[in-house]
Amino acid sequence: MSGEEAIGVVEGDISVTRFKFKALTEDVGLNDYVELRCEEESYVALITNVHRTVDGIMCECSFIGLGPRKPLPVGTKVYRVSEENLRKSLGLTTDEKKGIYIGRLIGYGCKVFLPIKGMGRIFIVGKPGSGKSYTVGVIVEEFLKKGIPVVIIDPHGEYSSLKIPNPSSGSEVESKSYVNQVLEFGDPQINPGVDVGLDSLKVAEPEDLVVPGQCTIINLRGIVEEEQVALVSEVLDKLFQASITRRIKPFYCFMDEAHKFAGKEKRSTTEFVKRFAQEGRKFGANLVVVTQRPQLLDTTVRGLVGTWIIHRVTDPNDIKIVLESGGLGKKWEEIIQWLDKGEAVITGEVVEKVPILVKIRARETMHGAPGFNPLDFAEPELKDRISQRIRDTKRRLISRQRDEQYWDAPPDITPDLPQGFLPMKVEVKTIIDELSSRCPYLSIELNDYKLEYKPALQYEVRAQVNRREPNVNFQRDLAGFTPLTEGFNLTRMDAYGVSFDELSSTTLLTEPPSKGRYVQPGVDLSERGFKRLLRGLKVNASMRLAQVVYYHPGLGYASQTSDRKAFIEECRREAKRLIENEIKQEFDSFQKILENVREEYKRKREIMMKSMDELEELMKSVKRLKSELNDARRSSKPVRRIKTMVEAREEKIEKLKKRIATLEEELKELKRYEESLLQDWNVKMNSIKDKYMNLEKTAVRSYVIQPSSKELEVTLLQLVWVPTFKTILTVSSGDSKTTMVVTWNAVNGRGFYGECVECSRTINAPDEFLLCWICLKPICEEHKHLCESCGKPVCSVHSWKCDVCGRMLCDDEEKYTCGLCLKLICDRCARKCAECDPSTAYCPDDIVECSHCGLSLCREHFKEHLTWCDVCGEEVCIKSANVCSICGKTLCSSCVAKCSKCGKPICPDHVWICNVCGKSFCANEEKHICGVCSKPICGDDAVKCQSCGGFVGRTRIVKCPNCGLEVCENCIVVKRKGLFRNIGCKLCLGD
Repeated sequence: MSGEEAIGVVEGDISVTRFKFKALTEDVGLNDYVELRCEEESYVALITNVHRTVDGIMCECSFIGLGPRKPLPVGTKVYRVSEENLRKSLGLTTDEKKGIYIGRLIGYGCKVFLPIKGMGRIFIVGKPGSGKSYTVGVIVEEFLKKGIPVVIIDPHGEYSSLKIPNPSSGSEVESKSYVNQVLEFGDPQINPGVDVGLDSLKVAEPEDLVVPGQCTIINLRGIVEEEQVALVSEVLDKLFQASITRRIKPFYCFMDEAHKFAGKEKRSTTEFVKRFAQEGRKFGANLVVVTQRPQLLDTTVRGLVGTWIIHRVTDPNDIKIVLESGGLGKKWEEIIQWLDKGEAVITGEVVEKVPILVKIRARETMHGAPGFNPLDFAEPELKDRISQRIRDTKRRLISRQRDEQYWDAPPDITPDLPQGFLPMKVEVKTIIDELSSRCPYLSIELNDYKLEYKPALQYEVRAQVNRREPNVNFQRDLAGFTPLTEGFNLTRMDAYGVSFDELSSTTLLTEPPSKGRYVQPGVDLSERGFKRLLRGLKVNASMRLAQVVYYHPGLGYASQTSDRKAFIEECRREAKRLIENEIKQEFDSFQKILENVREEYKRKREIMMKSMDELEELMKSVKRLKSELNDARRSSKPVRRIKTMVEAREEKIEKLKKRIATLEEELKELKRYEESLLQDWNVKMNSIKDKYMNLEKTAVRSYVIQPSSKELEVTLLQLVWVPTFKTILTVSSGDSKTTMVVTWNAVNGRGFYGECVECSRTINAPDEFLLCWICLKPICEEHKHLCESCGKPVCSVHSWKCDVCGRMLCDDEEKYTCGLCLKLICDRCARKCAECDPSTAYCPDDIVECSHCGLSLCREHFKEHLTWCDVCGEEVCIKSANVCSICGKTLCSSCVAKCSKCGKPICPDHVWICNVCGKSFCANEEKHICGVCSKPICGDDAVKCQSCGGFVGRTRIVKCPNCGLEVCENCIVVKRKGLFRNIGCKLCLGD
């Protein structure tokens, strides 16, 4: 912690439960966690209050869990809490294996895993839109991943969304669909995406509702409240009784809008919910209560201890109950009122020490609003899987409600309903050959097969609608082919595996192609029954052929497009077209008037200009005449004629001036008229634009145009007998043998060849038929596992994957469990330890080959197998190491010596080397010291000197030149007599 920066210093009054610290940073706040260290111990505390003073920010804190034995010293530094210590202090130590991932701790981002072991009774509360249903979806997803059975009481039909992947799940979780793990009961007329009708709940066994890894949804949308209560009572009673007798595995029952079924107003469901809440936990029947109004819950139910997941609550009474039931203090009141969407306070049994604030994780599946229909959002492939699952589940549950009855001859039905027989195209031998080719590793036989003719109804209905208000004309056709043994379902386009297209391309027979028995229809086909059938067909066809029409009141325009946006765009284009036409008409009229005005203006201006030119000429003429008049007077010539001419011209000038003045006024008037026309045009254009804007703003209305009985015509209605075979399939493999009932139609071979043991999907065709060769149960292509050793298909129960090489193998192959890491390993990857029992195997990662002796050992024995040289410290193994025969030291090959006499290993401390022969000897062998060089010599190389009697090395013995005795070098002496020198041993020279 020394490397971290402190965020505060402890000051003020300090106790063993509470303290205050002065913040050294602005980045601290209410409900933050901090860490302190004192006397080598770490403590975690929660900031319960924050004050700003003149000196800075002061934080009040409470210790979480066990605090210090004595108050902390003033000046103790406060740090941000580490994730490890925070988890340890809050008790958030559950990992992914033992818990469910609910979300992340607000403010810290660490993942929160709630321990499944502590999740008995769960209460999820919050006002509408706070995230209750979203949280339920998250918990259900986690339970399904753990294989925990779930039952949901869904009053609004919003949990069908578990079947659809979430397209915006983000990177935190992977988008996923649980369609293969969801079984949904509901009213198919109101909720088309349900698997089976609510009436099948009466025949459904508890084992059908509570299945490991399955979520059973009781979709009550569209059911009146009284019927909802009755259905829920029946389901809860059935499940509770089954849990008491241990018929079903432990499960969780989610009850949305629980105040409706266990409120203060006593209902038949109240007692069942109370029993679930009080006694269910010990029998594995765990209750999850979901409500927006905790105050309306029965006091017994809400008063029980459990886990509370609290979203935003604002009602004072609800807040009071939540605080009391969840064991929360007064300080949490304001926090709960201001929680954001998707945030929750978790308290109770799963939280060991203090309540925690969590941001719920993103869902893997789409979050559905009330009335969610998965078929509206599913991709085509997923939609096909949902539809197939609906048919399979419905067939399985409905089959319990009836026993088929047979006739030996074609039944007598109303002559108004034509009958026909489909020809037989597939022989029994073809089916046997196909099944055998699919499972060559098994022996397959078909026994006791019977030919049955099953009834189906082919129909075609045409609707010809012509309406005036709104003006709608359309023609629609409806066709179908539905089996009659399961009632009357007009949404079907296939019967007993024969599609409508196959039927349409096949010529029917008037007589049965072979002798067989006839299955009694599930509907009345007498004359009276036929009329009801016809009436029901028209009613259903009327609803299915209904057309939504969008109508624009301002335009009087109607369209049958199903896309509202496209229709609005179409209306916009139509309004624009109408406005453009109106503008064009107005412009043409305006242009014509304007051109007339301008032509008139031009004509009158030309007249005025001519008049002005004429005026100018006249004025010049008058001026000239007046000049001549003056000249005539001066010359006394007659002036009468000239004077008359001047007067005539002056009179004409006056007329021209008046005419020009009139023309000028007329031109001004024309100019004003032109300007007024332009102003009127602008006003009209603005009016037209306003009209266009009003047309755009006019709300588009939608009408449902449903054909009346007069507008419907049944163009085709006939009874079709489909030839089917029902037989006992016997499958054997060695000593294992099983039988099953299979049926197929003789038209294309499709039918019922069993249900996949994994997903319960019906296997419909012989080319899809596969059996697990070990348990002999059917498996579909999606869930088959091919053994990579023998190549045979097996189910997941009888298959396993080698954790080393990744090969998928069947249970018939040799399987080992690694003795250390517990990985599953195949015979190819299994390794044996030289020290362990031969039956114990290990994976390659846990086997080590000794580089010294070459033995293969497990890691545990390898640790014991290794040792170290006591002389040089080098690593050696116990097999290759030597032990000194004198002191018992462990020796490596470099440090060991071998006694030349006894042959035993010896350490450097207990070895000696003969100075003569150079051989090594242990300390136990006879050792002599050379009397000449004082070095050790062995007994073989030690020679006794005949002079001094001492032992010397063989190389130190010489022959006395005087007497010839063998003596040591030290015994040879030289004696002088005068000039003479005598060499010899001490013995012969008398020294």
